[in-house]
Amino acid sequence: MKRVSKKRVTFHFPFELGGINHAFSPGQYTIETEEEPIPGGTVINFRPIETVLIAHPPEGEISPTNFWAVDPEELDKAIAKDTDQYIAAQRAARAARSGNGDEPESE
Repeated sequence: MKRVSKKRVTFHFPFELGGINHAFSPGQYTIETEEEPIPGGTVINFRPIETVLIAHPPEGEISPTNFWAVDPEELDKAIAKDTDQYIAAQRAARAARSGNGDEPESE
């Protein structure tokens, strides 16, 4: 009994994934993870066996949907890097609006 989980992620900046010779554009992507049960327990636990990054064409555009088998650790690194870049950009925008950049952070 295998299961597939899906989630949507938004990248705000271009990104790359190790092992894939492709530069990914900012946008929304679907991540599908196929998992299989780990035998032997009284509770069913699952382990990932494949992670796929799916790039859908922009709305209204007629182009193919692309699929890449990815390393989940590389994907997690790319998501974390994008999040860090996004937070830094938001802080810089706030500092620019306040006119100084010496404003204390409140999160």
